[in-house]
Amino acid sequence: MSFQAANNADEAHWVSKALGEGEWSNVSGIVPSGFEVYAAVRHPAWRVECTEENLSDLLSGHHCGRPVRWAEVAESDLPVGYGYVYYTERGIAQDRGTQFRRLQQGGWIVEEIPPASMQTLRPGDAWIDGPKEGTLEPDQARTLRNVLARETENSALCWFGIWEGFGYLTEAQRTAPTIEAPDRRWHLFRATLDHLELSLGGDWFEYQTANLAWPDNRNWCLATEIDAEVTYVGGDKDLITAILDEPSLEAVPVRLGDRLASLHDVLTPVVEWPTNYYLASRFE
Repeated sequence: MSFQAANNADEAHWVSKALGEGEWSNVSGIVPSGFEVYAAVRHPAWRVECTEENLSDLLSGHHCGRPVRWAEVAESDLPVGYGYVYYTERGIAQDRGTQFRRLQQGGWIVEEIPPASMQTLRPGDAWIDGPKEGTLEPDQARTLRNVLARETENSALCWFGIWEGFGYLTEAQRTAPTIEAPDRRWHLFRATLDHLELSLGGDWFEYQTANLAWPDNRNWCLATEIDAEVTYVGGDKDLITAILDEPSLEAVPVRLGDRLASLHDVLTPVVEWPTNYYLASRFE
């Protein structure tokens, strides 16, 4: 069975109602209220090492790296290429990258990285890239599927929501019923839980998991906001404890009133931001 468009959205409006009553910049605006406890599953950052073999791929913008936990990033001495700045000169706006670099006495300093800096890469260079936003990694999705299966009947259909703004959605996908919350609308599909690890992105788009998922019995709800670096899960204590205890996941407990988490939480600048630059971060 593949993802099938839901017949209607009647049984899904509880999600949009709960999110509409939540706070947009907090967990309550991402995953519905009403669950006993919640967890945030952190999307991995990526440790990149430049070699003779992957130099051309890196210069072409291709992803090359191994996943690392946020806790490892916090202790690393490698520079962290993460975030971007808006730079305005004579009324002209430009996007440029930012880099967090650890100082010898501890803590982090943030610096601007002009786009041309990638052209100076040399074999032996190493750094950390930030997490992917808005999607689980395949291994994470597979692990979560196995944990969530404990609270989901084997053959039961689940609900899956995908953000309407993705450009790769097919015309058929765009006819699926929708639910909405402030600033977001999702198309709804039905499939079994094993589809949690499958991409809704089509053959030509990169891996993209559903942004919302829950079973008919509403024992849990999973939410990956399109701009977020974590996936939130609500459920009972036993389920969330199982997620927190899963060694292959980097998961932490959260509350509905917590602000949205980002890798920025483990990088603490010790000096002012670059003069006349604005670090664009919706999670500040």
